[in-house]
Amino acid sequence: MIEEYNDEEIKKNGRLLFMGNDRQRESFEIVLAAVSNFGKCLQYASPKLRDNTEIVFSAISNTGLALKYVSERLKCDKEIVFKAVTDSYGGYP
Repeated sequence: MIEEYNDEEIKKNGRLLFMGNDRQRESFEIVLAAVSNFGKCLQYASPKLRDNTEIVFSAISNTGLALKYVSERLKCDKEIVFKAVTDSYGGYP
């Protein structure tokens, strides 16, 4: 049986987003909180939110490794890429 998590649990522990339902993965508020504490959970966010600058900045501020899950459009944004590779844990020096 797959356990479902409520919104507050996912907000507090971003690792749980992978178990979230479609509504949770499409919720700006839930995804923003989740990526703030576990940036790599960006991979489970909806494509629309992986293309949202605020969500993406929050994720890469947590870990530059989240850049892997950013939309193709935002992977071309110099400011986002620079932040991911220089300022955050997991980024490149």
